[in-house]
Amino acid sequence: MELTKDQIFIVRNKSFPSNTYLLKNKINNNCIIIDPGLDENLIDEQIFNLNLQPIAILSTHGHFDHIGSVSYFKQKYKIPFYLHEADLKMSQSANFFLKMGRFNFKIETPIPDFLLKRVLKKFRLILLTWIFTIYLGIHLEVVL
Repeated sequence: MELTKDQIFIVRNKSFPSNTYLLKNKINNNCIIIDPGLDENLIDEQIFNLNLQPIAILSTHGHFDHIGSVSYFKQKYKIPFYLHEADLKMSQSANFFLKMGRFNFKIETPIPDFLLKRVLKKFRLILLTWIFTIYLGIHLEVVL
């Protein structure tokens, strides 16, 4: 785990090479879990070690390595899960893709609490919109 600018902690998943991000609020210990991979114990250990309080989960897309432990964190912390509506079908097929890739994992496929609807051209704008939506508690409508 390493700290990047602006209180973003990176957790490097080991079961499948992917990153999970913990976006910490600068004012308190609230955080957003972004792309929780297959290593829920490793991610949860870092949340505990950093004394963070998750308030939401965001997956940038519906692949298994980005939603692998969403259900675990939703249940443990009683927090909402945000996903773009275009990724819902992919997320619900995660176990199929795990099986096709011959990975010895089966996940509880999460149901999003909120489907994000805007399709934007630039990934950073999408991510920033989602973060502001979750982090500030306001729903932004961005039109390009």
